[in-house]
Amino acid sequence: MPRPKLLATMVAVAVAAVVSLTPAAANAAQAKPVGGGSDTVQSSGRGGAGKSARAAAGVAEKASYSEATWYSGTMAPGAQQHWIWYNSGNNYAYEVGFSPAGASTSASCTFEVVDQWYEGLRTGERRYHFVIRNVGGISCGATIQLSSVDAPTIRSTGGLNPGETATFSESYLDENAVYQVAVSPYGATSSDTCNIKVVDISYGREHRGDVATPEYLYYTVQNVGNIACSANVEIGTNPISSYLGNRTLSPGASYGTTMLSASPTTAVFTIGVFVADTGCTMAITKHRYVQVINSSGTTVRQLQIWLKNVGDITCTGRPILSRI
Repeated sequence: MPRPKLLATMVAVAVAAVVSLTPAAANAAQAKPVGGGSDTVQSSGRGGAGKSARAAAGVAEKASYSEATWYSGTMAPGAQQHWIWYNSGNNYAYEVGFSPAGASTSASCTFEVVDQWYEGLRTGERRYHFVIRNVGGISCGATIQLSSVDAPTIRSTGGLNPGETATFSESYLDENAVYQVAVSPYGATSSDTCNIKVVDISYGREHRGDVATPEYLYYTVQNVGNIACSANVEIGTNPISSYLGNRTLSPGASYGTTMLSASPTTAVFTIGVFVADTGCTMAITKHRYVQVINSSGTTVRQLQIWLKNVGDITCTGRPILSRI
């Protein structure tokens, strides 16, 4: 949905102010905690922008972007923080990574994104929400790494009532890329915003015609707000940078694996699945970033990934990763 030119101008001014700063100053300005690490605390950022705003700010266009980094502060085990990336623009799919810090030779530091959604305001502004959690066993912190990929509009969800879901699929995927799905909600009122999230993504392989067996992307979106509204679905891709090993799983079974060196520590990884067998459907159910210090004192960042067979047959798939 086209946005008013006035909005693009206002966002461009904000972006220009950010890009004129040094990276350290920009990161410090974009997101500052306003309280402790609990479910109810919200922290704000001065965020990315739509393509017109990037161009106005003199930022060259490319397929993927490192938007910002900032530090979470020390968080106790199980503690959460809710962050908001304001003025996030349209046609960008966001991904959050971590560079955890504070591990010891006897205990790792582990962080995970446990929830995320997009909010649409009546003004046309889009905001990206995400909730992080220290899922390890010690108090520690992490550098939060926000990245994005270009994500053209694919379709509209149609109207969704509060709590309602809708499932869609895309076929003939680029099997050399990892996919990201985002939404741009619209239909906010003067009294309430439109909040929609992508609740699950899976990959499958199906027969198409006599001989074709293309890979499919399946995804479900949900209205998690208080009013009936809609969203444009935006899907982006980034080239595969690494593969993990094949795994054969029965229906409903899960398997956890670890990328032992998720380097460089400044990179954010998007994760998908390459499905080998026709009739197979698999999903990445969660992933975590971990700092480990081994007995020799060497510090490494690892990426833990959980693969699940969400289909009806025993079959084989493997995680695929793209580095932003």
